[in-house]
Amino acid sequence: MSEQDPINGVSVISTGNVVIRPEHVGPTRKNTYVWLFSSRRWTAPRPINVYVIEHREGLVLFDTGQDRASVTDPDYFPGGLNGFVYSRLASFDIGPDQTLSAGLLSRWALSRSLFAVTDFSVLAIPLAGIQTTNFTNPQTGRNYDYAPGGGLRAAARIFGGSAELLSVGYGVVWAHTVNGASDSNTLQFFRANARVPIYGALAGGAGYSWYSRKTTYTGFAEQHLTQSEWRAFLSLTFGRSGLRKPKV
Repeated sequence: MSEQDPINGVSVISTGNVVIRPEHVGPTRKNTYVWLFSSRRWTAPRPINVYVIEHREGLVLFDTGQDRASVTDPDYFPGGLNGFVYSRLASFDIGPDQTLSAGLLSRWALSRSLFAVTDFSVLAIPLAGIQTTNFTNPQTGRNYDYAPGGGLRAAARIFGGSAELLSVGYGVVWAHTVNGASDSNTLQFFRANARVPIYGALAGGAGYSWYSRKTTYTGFAEQHLTQSEWRAFLSLTFGRSGLRKPKV
């Protein structure tokens, strides 16, 4: 590339594959909700790509791929009707070698009908886009910094047969800014869900989620910024969870 070109290079990172409905690709004259609920076909697998652009003023991360929790965590997507819509829209295939993490998964028999699954993971993040406040040059309107980092994640779930009754998870990430106004960020997140079987595959429940960010700048630290949410839901389970109760 020439010296006048602001782009020095572009790198592509794949975080798995996704299949979607052919009508999603288009063109189609069908109403969105008609094909979403009636389509029986999927496209060929398409890569989920992340692009890292080496600009002369710094690194630019375009898109952030797909979190592997979307195929391993049953609470990643919402329940009820919204969850059903998500299941009709796309299906992801993300292998353990397509995310930078290492973990320990254990299963425990609590009784003849109950068992628990615990998961502890160490995370490595090559580059993340983190929302911050640009105190240095607020006129630019930029409110994201880019930072590599790492963290820890722990989760536990309790199952009654093939139905999940309780799930709790906590994670923390430390990121050091390489492009942006901040110096570093500490991110924390907590999520809990409880379900009570109502009849057959139908269950009702409630959930709570909490997120925290603390950003450090040169000479001072921003106060903790937090966000939390309560929700109630109905869920309908199709098929089995894929987990087997451990032998006592």
